[in-house]
Amino acid sequence: MQVTFIAFITMIAFSMVYGDDAYPLKHSGIYYGCRDKSGAFCNDVCKLHLARRGNCYQPGPLAKMCRCFGIDNDNISFFAAMEKQCPKLRG
Repeated sequence: MQVTFIAFITMIAFSMVYGDDAYPLKHSGIYYGCRDKSGAFCNDVCKLHLARRGNCYQPGPLAKMCRCFGIDNDNISFFAAMEKQCPKLRG
């Protein structure tokens, strides 16, 4: 029981420090598609969303989308991330 509790607390702490993995959304509310196999485009997109890094992820045979690592849930949408970077947008 104690081992399970310690493992659970460790996972929560790790998630709080490193953030979550998520798929960022464009301003139109749809996911970013991959543009290259290297993942450079997705890495740039994820940096705009204030994530640590990103890469191209293929969840199905036809879909390829950008996946961000170390992103806060508040920064998944385009405008939320832009508001944090540009205080003049807050209105």
